[in-house]
Amino acid sequence: MSQIKCNILLVGKSGAGKSSFCNYLFDRPGFFATGKGKPVTEWDKNFQSFGFEAEGMPIEVYDTVGLEVNNYSQWITCLNDFLDNHSMNQENPGEWIHGVFYVINACSDRVEDLEKQLIKETFLTGAALPVQIILTNCDTATKDQIEAVTKELGSLDSNIKIHQVNSVNQQFRNKTSEAYGREAVLETFLSQSYQYIGKKMAINTIDDLVTYIQEQKMVIRRNIDNSDISVFKIHKLDEFDADTLLPSEESYEEFFEYLEAYEEFMDSFDIKYQGENQLESIINSLDDILDDISSSVIDELERAMEKVETGNFFEKVSGLVTVAVSVLSLKKTIKNAFDDALDQVVRKLRHLKNQIITNQI
Repeated sequence: MSQIKCNILLVGKSGAGKSSFCNYLFDRPGFFATGKGKPVTEWDKNFQSFGFEAEGMPIEVYDTVGLEVNNYSQWITCLNDFLDNHSMNQENPGEWIHGVFYVINACSDRVEDLEKQLIKETFLTGAALPVQIILTNCDTATKDQIEAVTKELGSLDSNIKIHQVNSVNQQFRNKTSEAYGREAVLETFLSQSYQYIGKKMAINTIDDLVTYIQEQKMVIRRNIDNSDISVFKIHKLDEFDADTLLPSEESYEEFFEYLEAYEEFMDSFDIKYQGENQLESIINSLDDILDDISSSVIDELERAMEKVETGNFFEKVSGLVTVAVSVLSLKKTIKNAFDDALDQVVRKLRHLKNQIITNQI
């Protein structure tokens, strides 16, 4: 497995200030070549990545060719292919894109419809990625320009993060303009990444768990069919090892093995960036679900036995019939019990997934 890191997609029109912003953000003056409104990133370097470290966290920046009206068709085709190869459908979250920096020159009179469509439909809705809008050149933009662009972008999504940034220290005739905005951008990105990765990992874990449970249900049924259980050996049932019916412990451990690296990754975030970790909540919920189901099965058996031991005549007969039917169809009873229990787990997991997707938890 490759090193787990936070991956950023850097997007914006030619001349928006992407390169200057990254030089400032990662404190690497001159690392990204800059140009005065002209395209800097060539097509053969589209989606080229650069590794940095910020706040102790490895970060990979994927640079893109400057977006222009006359290259949009080629640009969006390349973007969709890239996102498909770096989506949460990929097994390794270390290859996912965890956020987008969309860079816009604050001096622009307006945000192009093409850009608004890209931000809303491709990134926020389609890829469901956290997006930060980076308004560059805020030292030279007027207050009215900044407010107009901010209002226009805010209408796309009320929760979208918009940062005012000045990427370069400059000396003017009457004043000195200092760079600012770096800390707020990094703090938002790392906080968003923590919650985004935890949420996506929780959803993936639920899907994988459901698949695993459905596969192991067949294993359990096969183990029961092949087991040495029968009504004729009921008197020796207390000697029977029920664990022989279950999938091997190795298969369970192997299933959860891949989660350990990601849990370590989540723990590697500085505590000030850590919010709700839904991956951890899912693991804890799974334990609660299994405990609830185990208790319900045990309670049902205990109620049947209680009728036999302490109930009135009719209750005792009812309890005996229940026990007798269980004994006479022991394997079927055991298989049905496992099926019912595991089906309950699947239903609860799917309900949990829906709550996560709709932000109810």
